[in-house]
Amino acid sequence: MSPRVVADDAIPHLDEAFSTLTRIRGTEITTKELLHADAVIVRSVTRVDAALLEGTPVRFVGSATAGVDHVDVPALTRAGIAFAHAPGCNARAVVEYVLAATLGHSELRGPVGVVGFGQIGRRLVTALRRLGFEVWVCDPPRAEAGDDPETFLPLIALLERCNTVSFHVPRIRDGAHQTRHLLNAQGLRRLPSGALVLNTSRGDVIDNAALHAWLDAGRGHAVLDVWEGEPNLRWPLLSHPRVRIATPHIAGYTAEGKARGTAMVHAAFCREFGVRPSFETSHVLPAVTPLAAPADGAEILRSVHALGPTDAETRALLQSPESERPAAFEAQRRKYVFRRELSAYRPSGPAGDLWQALDGLS
Repeated sequence: MSPRVVADDAIPHLDEAFSTLTRIRGTEITTKELLHADAVIVRSVTRVDAALLEGTPVRFVGSATAGVDHVDVPALTRAGIAFAHAPGCNARAVVEYVLAATLGHSELRGPVGVVGFGQIGRRLVTALRRLGFEVWVCDPPRAEAGDDPETFLPLIALLERCNTVSFHVPRIRDGAHQTRHLLNAQGLRRLPSGALVLNTSRGDVIDNAALHAWLDAGRGHAVLDVWEGEPNLRWPLLSHPRVRIATPHIAGYTAEGKARGTAMVHAAFCREFGVRPSFETSHVLPAVTPLAAPADGAEILRSVHALGPTDAETRALLQSPESERPAAFEAQRRKYVFRRELSAYRPSGPAGDLWQALDGLS
């Protein structure tokens, strides 16, 4: 008998990756839905803990996400339940989002600071250095470990010397390296005038009230894909003219990234249940497309990712009654049409600096 799987119906390629499948809207996955399930596959909207799984036969939890802050991993370990997620699946997508939001504009001015040196941060640092930028990195846990060849700066030192700062840290709620309000009013004051702050990690990594005040004071600009309190945003921040790009937590939403996430969880599921793997990203992704490349690589990236229309749609939430905005924000995420990564295209002429900078980062 095939393992019985309950999955969030917004995860792409479920039918290709899993048999005996029951699709449920992520926000509606409860203990009742898992009473006859061997495995549950979720996104970040589902909190998975001992309470959810109590009294169920679930022996495998998969999350088609890079982050795991929505899963109580220690509780699963204590219960003997296997867990897998998809670290790095969306890293290339986020790197391209950051570059599409900044390259070719006055916004991306060096030195550039990257806060967080994990799957995304490492790739972004590599790409920026290949493009000739001076880059500084902050990652206190890795600096404390002392086993990485990268030179790390304390956060305040990084903020003081960098004109552009991009955050790529996980949500850590306790311990010595908490990331809630990692960038607060004090840190914002240390940034040079005219600085650009980007957040594609977790909304509460930046104190949104302090950020709003900083923007009001004309001290700098922001690009925000994540928001404190999602899906109930600080709505005046969304409308702020100094927020250059505003999107609904979709920086990692590319066709390639989503297919990788499902494939990684599928592979772990097959190992757990002794099933032969049957799903690969090549099964569902369209073929590589030739691209008549403009001379400017930044223009290529902006045309491929087209963040402008997404920004406009996100800001249009403000036209709805405030009580309806959280649901509309979530609906935008669910209905978002996945972008393709630059690797899905090939320039019609010689590959430029941008193509080379991103080569091998998937």
